[in-house]
Amino acid sequence: MAGVLRKALTDVHQPGPTMSLITAIGHLFRRDADRARFERLDRLLAELGCDLSQELEAIACANERIAACAAFAFEALENGENRERISARLDALAQAMERRRERLAFVMLQREFVNRTRTELARLRQHDDRAERARTERSKTLPGVGAYAVWRRLPHDTQA
Repeated sequence: MAGVLRKALTDVHQPGPTMSLITAIGHLFRRDADRARFERLDRLLAELGCDLSQELEAIACANERIAACAAFAFEALENGENRERISARLDALAQAMERRRERLAFVMLQREFVNRTRTELARLRQHDDRAERARTERSKTLPGVGAYAVWRRLPHDTQA
């Protein structure tokens, strides 16, 4: 049994259809690490998407308030209130609206980036899943591939 295990452990870097137990465990570990990394990234992107949506809503509310203030300022101007004061107020509102417009454009760019990244992440996950299915299918058809093959080569006590 020790000889079989020693051979399995030294087959790590040997070319051919056999895969050692350590190599099989290494594949499983990397696969788990990939899954964990993808899940963390997916959670982070979902959180960022939520933050960006909330900011877009806040900008929309601010724009509505600015538009309402501008409407009241125009009405006050028509009612003959202090023209210079109302004009300064309208200028300030126009500047605030421009800043909000710029911020809105930048937040929308960020949201598009997050959405593209989530799409790319989904594509990577599909590729990873397809590769894993192909590896699994190959290990079923090729003799001596995988941890099961190592176990199969071990001597077993049949006298029980």
